[in-house]
Parts: sequence; structure tokens; C-alpha cells
Amino acid sequence: KWGMTLQQLNDFIQICKASPLWQICKWTLGPHKKTPYVSGYDLNEHFVKPYTAGVGSSVSLRMNPTEALTAQIMVSHAWEEDIEEFSRAINDKIEDKSTVIWFCIFANYQPEDGFGPSLTEQLCMDPFRKVISIPSLQGMVVVHTTKAELYERKWCVHEIDEALDRGLNIIVAVSFEYVEALLL
Repeated sequence: KWGMTLQQLNDFIQICKASPLWQICKWTLGPHKKTPYVSGYDLNEHFVKPYTAGVGSSVSLRMNPTEALTAQIMVSHAWEEDIEEFSRAINDKIEDKSTVIWFCIFANYQPEDGFGPSLTEQLCMDPFRKVISIPSLQGMVVVHTTKAELYERKWCVHEIDEALDRGLNIIVAVSFEYVEALLL
């Protein structure tokens, strides 16, 4: 019950993009980031953690404070991805923006500040397996972008393997940039 609608994900990302901090994050390069973009790590560190720090609730729960939403779709993605590219890919694949998704960056409480469960405590609750086990879950969207290879992230491979073992529908979402790179 840590879901949020795709529209809520879009709204949160749009609010982040409107902040001057977005451009700073985008243009701050490093050993793993050679071109300008905002990664899932950047989104988490500079936007998710400050938004949720001290309240003990994830982005998903803060956006749905009176009724936690049950996921219809689980999202598997690489945190090193370009969030704007990720957003375009998932929005191209899921037409109904009221679809409830489980997106780990927004579903888990990230700050590690003692106000909510630690990441270790959350992992012990096995949220990934619980989401994949939801009887009404329609499937898993696997998002491919150009900045990170999804299959190099062992956790993504594990998620997909678990989903396949449960007979879930695997839905591939790719960005235009990803397809273009494949064709070159």
C-alpha cells in the first residue's frame, strides 16, 4: 500500500524540475555521470529526502495521507537513469495517468533519520515481494533508458525474475532516446 498514481509521480517531478536545484543537479557531473541529467540518485538525495525528512512517510504516503494506494503496476528501473527520460518512457507506456504504480524511490522512506523505518527495516518487510504478490497487480513495467543499463542492476534482475516466477505480465517501456541509440 505504498502506491501513487502516475499523475502524482508526474506532478512531483514537475515540482522538482521547477526548482533551481534541478538545474544544479543536472549540470553537476561526476565519476558516474559524464553528461548533464538528473538521475534517480539525484532525485532521491536532493528532492525526496528533504521532502520526507522528519515526517516518517514516503513521498507516496505523503501524497495520499488519508488512504494508502495499492499498486496496480510495479516499476523496475535503474537509479542511475535520467529521470526525465524515465518519465517520458513510462508515460508513453501507461496511458491512464490514474494508474497506481509502485516506484521504489517514492514508495520507501528514504531519509534514514529515525523518524520512519530505516531502509534495512523496510527491506526486512520485503516490500518488493509483497507488491509482486498483490493479487490484482496487472504487471511490472521495466523501464529502459540510455543512461543506465537496467540489467546491470542486480536488484532489477531479481525483481524481474520474481515477477516471471509469479507469472506477471512484464511490460517494457523504452525511451525514444533508448530506441534511437539501439538503431545507431
